Amino acid sequence: MDDLSLMVLDLSENGLNADADFIEIIVEEDDKFLRFSIRDNGFGMNEETLKKATNPFFSTRKTRSIGLGLSFVKETALSCGGEFSIHSIPFVGTTVNFSFQKDHIDTPPFGDMSQTLITILTHANIKDFHYHHQTTKEEFDFKLSEVIHMLKGVDYRQSEILSWLHEYVKQQLDKIRGGVK
Repeated sequence: MDDLSLMVLDLSENGLNADADFIEIIVEEDDKFLRFSIRDNGFGMNEETLKKATNPFFSTRKTRSIGLGLSFVKETALSCGGEFSIHSIPFVGTTVNFSFQKDHIDTPPFGDMSQTLITILTHANIKDFHYHHQTTKEEFDFKLSEVIHMLKGVDYRQSEILSWLHEYVKQQLDKIRGGVK
């Protein structure tokens, strides 16, 4: 995962693969840190699974026996002066929190978060989605439920609408982040 947006995508896909139909992503930026919180309403994990979740040689997937996403995000965050935590309740969902020191030399670039959001929106399971991004000066809030309401029955997954949403989210993130990549 070359950038932070791909880390967010990978962790969101974990929730979607655990039958989540709601994903919430919160990003907070201040002068020193980038903080992320990703919450889903998927299967959740019991205590035993939660203890193993950040082990790179553990996965609940049947197609492979390794799960690098959580362990990679954890190790990257910790090595970049940040923090990492994961909380999960069976049949309720999972929340992953992680942060990066902004000026740390190894902190990955932010990446194309607008494309990450569009990718999440096109997942078959998704029924609701919320993205909130706050800087020290501004904030941007995106709620799929509001888009669905505004479209009055028109499927937001149409390519023209997704293209417009991608550009809209990109412009809003560029605006609040001051064009920082």
